[in-house]
Amino acid sequence: MNEYEKARNEYRPKKTKIIFIPESPPDTKKGKKARYFYFEHGASSLFRSIMEVLFPEDYKNFVARKISKKDLLLKFQHHGYFLIDACGYPINQLPKEKDKNAEIKRNANKLIKELTKNAKLVLIKKNVYQMLFRELRGKGFNAINNNFLPFPSYGHQKKFRYGLRELLKSIRT
Repeated sequence: MNEYEKARNEYRPKKTKIIFIPESPPDTKKGKKARYFYFEHGASSLFRSIMEVLFPEDYKNFVARKISKKDLLLKFQHHGYFLIDACGYPINQLPKEKDKNAEIKRNANKLIKELTKNAKLVLIKKNVYQMLFRELRGKGFNAINNNFLPFPSYGHQKKFRYGLRELLKSIRT
């Protein structure tokens, strides 16, 4: 079990309602710790964007340093949310999209073993959606987005937050 899996498993909910599936944990830059979703230090754009949509008031308190990242992770867990990367190790620094896609496909069976059939799945990032949507639906999983959600970086944060809000509204009605 690698450091990402260990951190993630600390926040596995007892009953999982929604599983978010992005591409992979971030690659660690030399001399710096990765800002992984489940690491209690540093808040990635993915963490910030998901928390802002799910828990807007708590997110404001987090930004104001009134609550910690751990507090938000515990709330995420308590509400039955979970995040599992399509690939359990960093692939974001691979030079070609086809190499990333090959890694996602290579790891699909491992990912599928970790998923819960009754949970709703949210696929994040275009290549994750393209590589996994049909396979997951074909195996009886409830991948709920009928289009990809962009990864919330490089100016796509607003589009991601809007898309996630709309997706969550659609399953509540």
